[in-house]
Amino acid sequence: MELRITEAVAALGDAGLRCIVLKGPSIGRWLYDTTQERSYGDSDLLVAPGEIPAAEKVIFALGYRRQLEALIGDRPWGALYWMRPHDGAALDLHRALTGIEASPETAWLLLSEETELLSLRGVEVEVLNQAARALHLVLHAADHGFSSDRPLKELALALDALPQDLWSRAASLAAKLEASAAFAAGLRLVPEGAELAARLCLPDNDSVEVALRASPATRHALGLQWLLQTEGLGAKASLLVRKLAPPPAYMRAWSRLAQKGGLGLILAYFWRPLYLFLVAIPTVRA
Repeated sequence: MELRITEAVAALGDAGLRCIVLKGPSIGRWLYDTTQERSYGDSDLLVAPGEIPAAEKVIFALGYRRQLEALIGDRPWGALYWMRPHDGAALDLHRALTGIEASPETAWLLLSEETELLSLRGVEVEVLNQAARALHLVLHAADHGFSSDRPLKELALALDALPQDLWSRAASLAAKLEASAAFAAGLRLVPEGAELAARLCLPDNDSVEVALRASPATRHALGLQWLLQTEGLGAKASLLVRKLAPPPAYMRAWSRLAQKGGLGLILAYFWRPLYLFLVAIPTVRA
């Protein structure tokens, strides 16, 4: 995996594009000891928002192809998902980090000043420095809530290992990025983090989206929230239709069944409304 990261970073650098490697090896070498291994299945790169089109051309030239894309009118995504068919390599091209309410441009300006170098296979790549990395760990936990174990495990490891002054720097950066709500919500997912949030005098959360992300509720609640807040009955109806019957390319990325020829695609279209109905039940209850 490190070879795939350095390949992408080098190609972007040759094109004059700067990127920051997120998570992955920067977390593994930071929080895990030499007897442990942090596996990761994709590469996460943060790029300046204005350079995303140029970065996509570079990634495409490396053999990657776009996967799922946000539907028109749906909640925008902070990352573009790519996969290379011949070896299954996955790469997420980030223009923003979930939980940050500052504009992607402002976020890039601030985060690009909070980096350090990490050597991967003899290649130096940029990663977030410890304060920014701690912030990202918490935001990642807030994004996944209780739906995934590893973000919470790594948050607990960081809370145990990192000093108070570093968390104070992370909180200060969160304030600059307008991410204090998500930062506080992420910390409060574990008891030690709740104690730290109190010591740092972090605010209570008043964001519905942050609360939904950090709650035990299904992540589909976010999609339902976006649909409900979409203005106008026509816009709501159009988005609902696109949700129920997305374009074929979306369906093939969403469902393995849809990848099995024309009949598989038809069956996947029949399955999708039922699937959305089934996941909507716990979402509405939540």
